[in-house]
Amino acid sequence: MNEQWSGDADGFGAQEGEKPRSASGATSSGADSITERWTIAEGQSRVIDIDAVTALRVGIVGGSVDIVGHDEPTARVEVHRVEGRDLTVTLEQGRLSISHPKVSWDDVWESVKALVGVRARVELSIVVPRQVALSLGQVSASALVTGLRSRAGLSTVSGAMQIESHQGELDLNAVSGDVEVSGSTGRLSVHGVSATVTASGALDHVGVDTVSGEVLLDVTGSPRGISANSVSGDVTVRLDAGQGVRATTRTVSGRGSIVGVSMPKRGGRQTIDGVGAFDLSASTVSGDVTVVRRHSGADGGRGQA
Repeated sequence: MNEQWSGDADGFGAQEGEKPRSASGATSSGADSITERWTIAEGQSRVIDIDAVTALRVGIVGGSVDIVGHDEPTARVEVHRVEGRDLTVTLEQGRLSISHPKVSWDDVWESVKALVGVRARVELSIVVPRQVALSLGQVSASALVTGLRSRAGLSTVSGAMQIESHQGELDLNAVSGDVEVSGSTGRLSVHGVSATVTASGALDHVGVDTVSGEVLLDVTGSPRGISANSVSGDVTVRLDAGQGVRATTRTVSGRGSIVGVSMPKRGGRQTIDGVGAFDLSASTVSGDVTVVRRHSGADGGRGQA
């Protein structure tokens, strides 16, 4: 994709009083400044290559964003489409920030929620070093994040979030946008309202709180702990064959089953012998709680009731 920007490279041809531009098309706030800024107007597209990035912050309303981690120290931002507002990209001391429209980085989640109803849409593809720390907030956009190995915080109002092959802490917030985490390791924390939460991988610790969304966890290995709370959504957890678990369930009208053992009304405790036993707690009002283990054998690892 061709780069598009106004102004001459390296600051040549700039008018008196005009901010100098780098060869990448960024404006600089002064000779001693370490901040670069790019503004992409509605209807424009652009490709921005950056030498070194240590953190990534993204705040958008609608559209889509794909974020991919790679083994190189460089980063690339591909802006495919901009509608409604100008897109701003800044780089300061290794921190890459992308906002559409402008958001407050002090509290990305609250800032993005305040943008509900704003007409703004952007389509982005971003490639960054795997060790980059990520903060992302969106209203109705869809997000795909894959291959990162550091802490990541993602928040959505109604857009879907898909996270793949992540290593490290994941903190996710969702109102009605569905959340899918696959092939990931580390600690996972999810706060949702009506979002469906699906997660798989060798997760170290899982904590999920939701109101009406379903929770489906497919965990390999022996986690340190799992906690899942829902009001009306069902909670389903699948573990490895032979995995031990100390389960505590609390329900009002929902039903509970722990590896084929029916739980008493309103919940109770059940210990299933096995390797690497850990604590699991699940609470619902009307939702059901089900814990199963995979069959060991040639069935492809499908779960058993």
